[in-house]
Amino acid sequence: MRAAIERQLSNTPAAAISQAAWHRTRALYAAAGGAPMWTTPGDRLLSPRAAALLQALSDAHAHGLRRSDYGLQGLADALAAVERSDAGDDARARADVALTASLVAYATDMLTGRLRPSEIESAWHIETRAVDVDSALQRTLRAPDLPAALARLVPSDDGYATLVGALGRYRGIAAAGGWPLVPEGPTLRPGASTPHLAALRARLTAEGYLSRGGAVGAGESTAVNPVLRTGAENGTYVGTYGGGLAVAVAHFQARHGLAVDSVVGPRTRAALNVPAERRARQVAANLERYRWLPPAMGERYVVVNVPAFRLDAYEGERRMLSMRVVVGSELASRRTPIFSDSMSYVQFGPFWNVPRSIAVNEILPSARRDRGYLARNGYEIVRGWGDGAPVVDPWELSDGALFSSRYRVRQRPGPSNALGRVKFMFPNEYAVYLHDTPAQALFDRRERAYSHGCVRVADPAALARFVLAERAGWTAERIDETLREGRRVRVSLPAKIPVYLIYLTAFDEGGEVAFRDDLYDHDTTLIDALGEEAEAPGTSAVVGRLARLADRLSEG
Repeated sequence: MRAAIERQLSNTPAAAISQAAWHRTRALYAAAGGAPMWTTPGDRLLSPRAAALLQALSDAHAHGLRRSDYGLQGLADALAAVERSDAGDDARARADVALTASLVAYATDMLTGRLRPSEIESAWHIETRAVDVDSALQRTLRAPDLPAALARLVPSDDGYATLVGALGRYRGIAAAGGWPLVPEGPTLRPGASTPHLAALRARLTAEGYLSRGGAVGAGESTAVNPVLRTGAENGTYVGTYGGGLAVAVAHFQARHGLAVDSVVGPRTRAALNVPAERRARQVAANLERYRWLPPAMGERYVVVNVPAFRLDAYEGERRMLSMRVVVGSELASRRTPIFSDSMSYVQFGPFWNVPRSIAVNEILPSARRDRGYLARNGYEIVRGWGDGAPVVDPWELSDGALFSSRYRVRQRPGPSNALGRVKFMFPNEYAVYLHDTPAQALFDRRERAYSHGCVRVADPAALARFVLAERAGWTAERIDETLREGRRVRVSLPAKIPVYLIYLTAFDEGGEVAFRDDLYDHDTTLIDALGEEAEAPGTSAVVGRLARLADRLSEG
């Protein structure tokens, strides 16, 4: 068998198996000394473990993966050859290698995603960890309980499981014909009469916001409005909007990040009319993004979901803190990048070292007309870097010198400082960090994309308490006092805290899937790259054939 396996490994891989997967397959056999991994000597031709792998491959479609990427046709042919009574070592070796190659391809996709994020979303800078795939494959193949080991390849986050369930539901809705559109019309408010009541009810029922066949909610009416009759033989039947239907609309709005007021205006109607098939593909795209994330985020970490305008802080799997944030605007040059780094210190009473692009385009033109503009707004000109850089009198600088790269603009600590009273630093190449802001009114807006790329936090005191919880002497009282007095203090963290700036437009919220607008138009690019939802013709038949073969062969 070892010689037969070596002959198989010297061949080119099946068409669906990538060169990278084939390289890993060969490495696995080399580590095992060329021994078979799935076939057994004697009467039993195929280990029962193979059935567990085939089940995982069959379930891959439920995760938004493509089963046709795992060489199933070649695998089915190889297993069929093993089933014949005259199957020799070459047939067994072919089946053994085909099973291993399919596992490698499936595990790689599950652990790091089907696509390389840097090639699809140029703003995504969270690196996948290729080395984890090799060790995970070794652990999986050695595991005595293969079904459990295969399950460990799947992201363990509860949010991922919520999206898997949602993908199945939205695919089912789309396959059944989708949901009806809510017709265009005037803004609908509770208590108003509308001829579109039935369409709105049918739409919400299709997605599960209302039970099928349920009674009209309290306060709703299906009576004929005589004022709106269009003729004796063709009356327009309208209803009064309210009650349970209005509650369902409010629930829908909450899940989609809309103003929760039960008012069906243009934004709510547009969200209602997104096709179910599009929602399914949006969920599949976000499952791919989950697979791009590290399998372990850390013991204590912070996550900012940019399109949700939200920050969450965790200890293990427990969410300790959640707050609103303001992120970079939709302009390409001001978008918040998607990356991860480690927070190392907190700076109370920060200077704002103004990025040169902002200084040149927004601040220095005003200073050129009126040097007093700088002092009135808390700015100063300095030469060099560091907090101790010497301050230069702007009145002594010519217009040319004012714009020279020899000098830079910074804003002194104080109530008008753009960074507010504190910033949370995780030094990175993008010069992006978390910070307070004096512009508190922005947190009351539904869409909060107004910064130049940094992330403004709604409750800096709460975030400081979380970040400094393990720093001796930094009690909640001391934090509040330092913020109130505006003192300039730098506090190093005893252990760095990972910070993840991520991009999920479909995610778990209280056990339900929530959707947000595609703020930076990343969804369209990723959905197109993932390809069609429909599987290749014949895939389901091949999966069924594999399941039957596995049952027979594993029984011996």
